[in-house]
Amino acid sequence: MKSGMILVFVNFEGCAEDVNAHSFLSGARLEKFRRVVTGEGKIQNLCAEAACLLAVHFSGQKIQRDMYEYRENGKPFLRDGFNGYISIAHAGLSGACAWSHEPVGMDFERADRNVIAVKRRILSPEEAEAPDEALLAKWCVKESYVKLTGEGLSRSFTGITAKNGFVKDDGGGEARYRTGTANGHIWALSSLGDDTKVNVISLTFQEALEKIAMALE
Repeated sequence: MKSGMILVFVNFEGCAEDVNAHSFLSGARLEKFRRVVTGEGKIQNLCAEAACLLAVHFSGQKIQRDMYEYRENGKPFLRDGFNGYISIAHAGLSGACAWSHEPVGMDFERADRNVIAVKRRILSPEEAEAPDEALLAKWCVKESYVKLTGEGLSRSFTGITAKNGFVKDDGGGEARYRTGTANGHIWALSSLGDDTKVNVISLTFQEALEKIAMALE
């Protein structure tokens, strides 16, 4: 899988693994893991790290622990010696990672999440009449975009418009976006490249562990 973008989902539901017993966590992820106090938060970090390792693995590269780092803006970057760009997210009992040849941002949310109460914070003036069922997808697209730019949630969504496969901001920035569904989640990718193909791979946490063990040998 070396062409197109790769999106890996890892789901912990139904897994009996000990969340504190895994040695594949990178230094960057372990620091976050130790600060998390809830079981769900620890699970999210495990699934996100597993998804990251496998997204790079499926791109055709030899993987290892500590192959990425977080910059000052909180955006993850692959270290020297690795090709491509990554974006990591988690929600519920799942984690996901996108890999692309070009800069990429990714977000996903549970499909049953209700964001109608924050509608005014999601839509730009141009999108003001968007139907309520489109709100969650809009949220995911815009969060994927601010992760692509490195601005994160400090950037107001009302200055960003997502329409017809392109997301544009009021500062002149622009990117392509794609959306889809997987395992009861809505996902969105924003990227600067022209790749339209997205290879979506969904795994249980146990399946992910087995693939990681073989890939790290």
